[in-house]
Amino acid sequence: MLQKKNSRNMSFEKFLGHTANIPSNRIPYYIGCIKHFEKYFSKHGLEEKEAFDPFLLDLQRQFEGRQVDKVK
Repeated sequence: MLQKKNSRNMSFEKFLGHTANIPSNRIPYYIGCIKHFEKYFSKHGLEEKEAFDPFLLDLQRQFEGRQVDKVK
């Protein structure tokens, strides 16, 4: 999991910034979304692949649909 800022996290942050062209001020948001997803599939005892669609439905209940649609 992405609990601490370790070398793996720093590499992922570099990936987001350099390869995925995510603006540096948005990287914490993306990291937060990943942490939220990790908690979701762990809590529900799901594999990552089978958790994605239920996770998006759960997000739609918490946020406006237009915010979640950007993830797809």
